[in-house]
Amino acid sequence: MARHASLTGALLGLLMCLAAATVSAQRSLECQMVWTGPSSNNSLPDCLKDSDRIRSQWVFYLYPGFAALIFIFTIIGLPIVFCCHCCSCCEACVKPKATADVRAARCYLWMWIMIAVLVACGVCVLLVFGAVLLGQTAAKILDDSENRTLSYFNETRTNITMLLTNYNTDPPTLAPVDLSAFDTVSTEITKNVRMIRDNYLKYFRTAEIVACCVGGVGVFLMLCMLIFACCRCTGCCPVAWSCIYFVFALVYALLAVLFTVAIYILFATCGEVDLQYKREPGVFQWYLVPWCEQQFSFQSLRNEVQTREQELSENACEELLNFCDSDPDYPGTNMQHIFICGNGITSKNDCKTLDEVVKVILTTYVKPMLTNTLCVDQGGMTELEKCTVAACASRCRNYEQPNLRARDYAMEIMNAAAYAANASTALSYVWPLLECGFLIDKVANTIEKPKYDTSFTTPSDEVHSCSALRTASVMLGTGFFVGSLMFILGIYILHRGGWVWEYRNRDLDAVQKGTVYTQGGSIASRPV
Repeated sequence: MARHASLTGALLGLLMCLAAATVSAQRSLECQMVWTGPSSNNSLPDCLKDSDRIRSQWVFYLYPGFAALIFIFTIIGLPIVFCCHCCSCCEACVKPKATADVRAARCYLWMWIMIAVLVACGVCVLLVFGAVLLGQTAAKILDDSENRTLSYFNETRTNITMLLTNYNTDPPTLAPVDLSAFDTVSTEITKNVRMIRDNYLKYFRTAEIVACCVGGVGVFLMLCMLIFACCRCTGCCPVAWSCIYFVFALVYALLAVLFTVAIYILFATCGEVDLQYKREPGVFQWYLVPWCEQQFSFQSLRNEVQTREQELSENACEELLNFCDSDPDYPGTNMQHIFICGNGITSKNDCKTLDEVVKVILTTYVKPMLTNTLCVDQGGMTELEKCTVAACASRCRNYEQPNLRARDYAMEIMNAAAYAANASTALSYVWPLLECGFLIDKVANTIEKPKYDTSFTTPSDEVHSCSALRTASVMLGTGFFVGSLMFILGIYILHRGGWVWEYRNRDLDAVQKGTVYTQGGSIASRPV
């Protein structure tokens, strides 16, 4: 009996270690073995049912396979055990042959009872914590989709709108830029989140409630064995109670199959997310990215914003040319030309980008003969310095006679340059959106963020929901798997206990009546 117990424990330990090792090694769905390259026409069902891919991943099906074997044994093997018990076919295998064997059988039976009770407590912990973690993580993913991913696109749209709005006019005017691409992405994300929240999140909550209830009931049912053992119940009572164990063993085995399959799916999904961050072939790179490029295009928005930046850059230099020329003498042909144009520009076409505008603004300054007159608020100066446009906007004074509103001129130039700078900033918001890999990353960040070495970055507000889902699935799958074995063990304990406890009752009756069972099973009378 001891050898059998040790062998059984060793086999179960090896089985669990092998299953855990094979599942944890799962990298991805390996659809790149089926598909020929990136394309939005790649079919995920064709990948999943490909026979070569399935054969190459056989080791990852071990855990679900073991769970399926337990389910088959439960639904087929246990009814045979019940039939054998009713027909007394297996009595020779479990019925003690001698009085000494009865004592050892009772000892081993108590050992199995304690093991079953302890396992029940462990199973309850796994199921309750796994179910709670599963429900919380599923809800968190949906919340992060709204508060992170969706908020990013909405905030980016708002920022671009704000940057491209001309606040120098009354009322402020928005540049004619098409932002419908943001609306398309936001609508798609919102639709999917609401669909999952309304139609599927309830199943996670149901699974949480069911797992907690089943785990608690499992502990209660296992504790009932202590009552049967202490009361030495025999006859039909243990057999009838074992029928309840059979029902729960069947339920646990079925749920074990479902959650071990979920383990495979979640490990593969998280592996696909890792491949996306590494830009390696997988479902994300070879299917979702091409699909994204087909569905969502920010190229037209980028062209519009870039064109707008060029227009505003030209407008800034055109505004500057109203107040500058290349003649250092004053007055020249125009009384308002109080600045010397930077970079020697003569036309607005000399400014195509914000960088060119900045260079022109930085090298534009008040004509030297007007510096002391216009740029007068220069405290702490020991010698005459150039009064640039930016300095003039804060230091120059406006004169009524003659009509030289130098500070107002400088402010108009700086406002035009700032508007061009806003357009350039808006373009910087759009540039990352041109790559669908970036868009997919923003969605993937909802469920899992890449882990960085803490020596280079400081972790803050990290998201590891995919890892949490994997942990929850392993806890639930293992809990139901071990729980099904626990109930099978409970059935064995009750059936064997029915015979062992019967012998114990007969011994007590014999002591009371003065009768003793000898080693050979014969009856001898004891003097009273």
